[in-house]
Amino acid sequence: MDTLVVVLYILEFLLTITDELIQTSIRKNFANCTVLTVAHRLNTIMDSDRVIVMDAGQLKEFAAPHELLQNEGGFFSKMVSETGNEMETKLRKIAEEHYKKKKSE
Repeated sequence: MDTLVVVLYILEFLLTITDELIQTSIRKNFANCTVLTVAHRLNTIMDSDRVIVMDAGQLKEFAAPHELLQNEGGFFSKMVSETGNEMETKLRKIAEEHYKKKKSE
């Protein structure tokens, strides 16, 4: 059983590295393109210009991640808070930094 847990951690680590490499490549090579991302991980979309939040096939929210996070009762904000304190802080920081960078351009 302990071996299985270690294997899962290793796989998760490798998936995280692969995800980061893919996202870096997309951001670099498609910087001047419209990119539509269907994400299963919040960190994949935190530096997106805009996010569509869907629930049961219905549009619930649409804005920059940083703007959505200002609504503490919103769907997106609740999803981020459910990741735990450490990850939530990291995700909020990514969203804020990207938002400020885009506003200064």
